[in-house]
Amino acid sequence: DLAKDGKTVLCKEIAKESEDRFRALADASFEAIVITQKGHIVQANYNFCRLFGHEMSEVDGLTPLNFTAPCDQKRVKALVLAGEEQPFFFQGMRKDGTFFDAEARCRTIYYQGKVARVASIQDVTERLQKERALQQSEHRYRDLFENANDLIQSVTPEGQILFVNRAWRDTLGYSVNEIKHLSVFEVIHPDSQAHCMDTFRKILQGALIERVEAAFISKDGRKILVEGSINCSFENGRPVATRSIFRDVTQRKADEAKILEQSQKLTEANHLLHVLAVTDALTGLKNRRAMDDLLSGEFTQAQQKGTPLSLILLDVDHFKSYNDTFGHPAGDEVLRKLAEILSRAARASDIVARYGGEEFMIILPHTGRKGALRLAERCR
Repeated sequence: DLAKDGKTVLCKEIAKESEDRFRALADASFEAIVITQKGHIVQANYNFCRLFGHEMSEVDGLTPLNFTAPCDQKRVKALVLAGEEQPFFFQGMRKDGTFFDAEARCRTIYYQGKVARVASIQDVTERLQKERALQQSEHRYRDLFENANDLIQSVTPEGQILFVNRAWRDTLGYSVNEIKHLSVFEVIHPDSQAHCMDTFRKILQGALIERVEAAFISKDGRKILVEGSINCSFENGRPVATRSIFRDVTQRKADEAKILEQSQKLTEANHLLHVLAVTDALTGLKNRRAMDDLLSGEFTQAQQKGTPLSLILLDVDHFKSYNDTFGHPAGDEVLRKLAEILSRAARASDIVARYGGEEFMIILPHTGRKGALRLAERCR
């Protein structure tokens, strides 16, 4: 009996020593620690009391629900009764009625010879606020990324597509699952393959290229013209992934091509109008309007340079009588033939024009009186 009593005393001393060590560790811990038995607090350290705003003498006998916000009491009670040992979050309630975000980690132990629950509790308000802020930031980024009108993509150095946004998928016609097995080189149009491969290689080598033009090919075979920017992220000097933002300029390029075509047609039309405005329709020679402008210009140059300038006026004799006898078509043919004769007789530097009716004029730059008389006689 004495031996049995001695063992009992020894066990109690060992248990007390163990509990004292546990209490000392709990008091020294930076976390809030509490022990409950049958749902009531039997031991709490200083940090638990400080966290919830209580004095040490106030917490004994209270239950965990006295430190839980009303909105979470039902859930916390169920977790306590179930002996939950996985970490869980709850709304802690201080003595002054204020709330904070808390995380609890619970374990079942033996305390003073009886089953008990020990819990460590942390104020995670700041941590959760940062996590929520990060989640919100990521959500905003994802929302911006997904709803951007530009085509955004990220590609590995081997050409495997890591991710693309909705505009990219909608424009090229691929689903999310299809993209998982797609290489970027499969969506580059044959016309752009060589150019894009060269650009891709330069980017992976660290080159900075401000503007890129390329052509993609959609799932249904359409050619998509794009322009934008591309750069590469590196880790330890090795390329990890390229990031690209492109804008679909297919319609803009088509519009520009139409505008250029219309501009060229307009230029040609304006040139034709100009030619018609200064050309005699019957003979193809310069008309009187053109002759007046050209004569004025040649006269000014002759005055400025002190060079001779001559002018020949020609008239077809008896043209009215010929017209009346043989008709206007025959008269028109005479004027056309005369225009050919005068053009052949004139030099390359001379200007031949129909001045009106059966009258013609020849401007002779750098030509004096004698030269003009020779040409006039030759024409006659």
